[in-house]
Amino acid sequence: MTAYGTNEINIAMMPFVGDNDWNFAFQTALVRSMETALLTPAIFQDMAAAADLNAAVEILGGSEYAMAQGKVTISEVEKMLAEKRQQLLHFYADLLSSSPVSALGAVSIDMSNLRLALRRFLSEKPIGTDYAQGGSQPEAMFETIFEQNDYSFLPLYMQKAIEQGILAYYGEKDVRAIDYAVDQAQFDAVLELGREADCSYLQGLIRVWADLTNIKTVMRKKIRETDSLDGFIAGGFLDADKLKAALHQPHDQFSSICFATPYASLIDAGIDYLTKNNSFLRFEALCDRYMDGCYDLANQITAGIQPAIAYFYRKSDQIRKIRMVLTAKSNLLDKQLILDRLGV
Repeated sequence: MTAYGTNEINIAMMPFVGDNDWNFAFQTALVRSMETALLTPAIFQDMAAAADLNAAVEILGGSEYAMAQGKVTISEVEKMLAEKRQQLLHFYADLLSSSPVSALGAVSIDMSNLRLALRRFLSEKPIGTDYAQGGSQPEAMFETIFEQNDYSFLPLYMQKAIEQGILAYYGEKDVRAIDYAVDQAQFDAVLELGREADCSYLQGLIRVWADLTNIKTVMRKKIRETDSLDGFIAGGFLDADKLKAALHQPHDQFSSICFATPYASLIDAGIDYLTKNNSFLRFEALCDRYMDGCYDLANQITAGIQPAIAYFYRKSDQIRKIRMVLTAKSNLLDKQLILDRLGV
């Protein structure tokens, strides 16, 4: 497979899908069959149009997300979705157990837990044990780690995240700096998994994620009228310096920086909605759609780890969107706002 170089130029801003690997023919066939059970956009549209939370939950009755009939609470929904996330993490790790990318789900959980633990530790709050399951460490371990100030036994990517998060916080005394540092550490960890597996596809996915995250960062900073250079992720396809330069340009000139890439139309549409509605909902939906296009590339592979990676991200995104819609219905949010965020 083709590996990415540090200064690789990719004007398509899409991952290189890579080659077939017949060692993973069974895994590919399995996820292809499971993809047929993923929820359709029409299901999400019906959920958004439902009268209330219970009506939206009923629409899921014919799916794996079905819940007992009767009045449902959002806490029950959260519990059900947490179980589905755990099932996905275990399934994916077992499916690709012979590849380094089997750790992809654990890395995601580890970094999510570290964000919370670092925020609590550095703001001198109880570390607690209420962390997500499925990471490389037991949830109760975080108290021990920070109380004893010993994390030498952790995976290297977690050690780096802790060190970078602490340094970033004390440099700015801003809890947001913790999130920025952990985001960079997560990017680096996933990129390294892709390199270890010689998987250009995963490397490309994480670089697209970095680009979209950086574009969102520019837009949010421009709204807040700040030219701070914090929060950018190094390593995407786009030149981070060009994006930082956009902080000093008018909104309508932002997309010109990306004029030769598919990001330009995405930026224009996002800014148009932002100007009219003072909201990032549409832009978030466009980013999701762009990532969907990246996942679709795995369809070109007959056998390999790429379809399993794409399925993992698709299913994770589906669980996230179900939670988003049902939380919105619980809070009686307007149907159109939900549809705008879904992009359907």
